[in-house]
Order: sequence, then structure tokens, then C-alpha cells
Amino acid sequence: MAAYDWIVIGGGFTGAALGYELAKQGLEVLLLEGDRGLDNATRYSYGGLAYWSGREPLERQLCAEGIAIHRQLAQELDADTEFRELSLLLTVERSPIP
Repeated sequence: MAAYDWIVIGGGFTGAALGYELAKQGLEVLLLEGDRGLDNATRYSYGGLAYWSGREPLERQLCAEGIAIHRQLAQELDADTEFRELSLLLTVERSPIP
């Protein structure tokens, strides 16, 4: 019987990323996914990481770190992750934000 350090439930974006990072640390990981197809929340999500996202410094730091990870991930995996850096225009109403 196999022994695992971690069992990750859900192979969407978050579960796959968690399993990958744990495995990079040398841990034995079992990733369980109930859906056989790609018809889950990750498939339909925008998946954008904006450097200006977040109201708090920690949120902005996490977004910046996520972007840095994605910049190197394709090379690390030797695969096309389809990461693209896009120019975006953010529109804001003049009224105060609640």
C-alpha cells in the first residue's frame, strides 16, 4: 500500500498548484480529482493575475509573486502553460468606492 505525505482533493487550478508545490519540496502527493473531463470551475475562470490587484499590501504581494511564478513555470515544466502578459485598461467610476 502506498503512503503519502499529502492527499490533495481537487485537481483544479488550486489543487494542482498545491500538489505541484508540495511535490517540489520532495513530498509524496496523491492528487484526487472526481471529474474525468475538464468541465469544472477552473475551465471557466478568467485566471488573471493583475499586478495591481488587492487592497492590502499582502494581496498585492501575493499577486506579484504569482506573476513571477508563472513567468518561469513554462520553462520549469518544459511545456506551454499559455501564460500571456497582457496590457489592460482599468476603468473606475468617479464616485467614492464603498
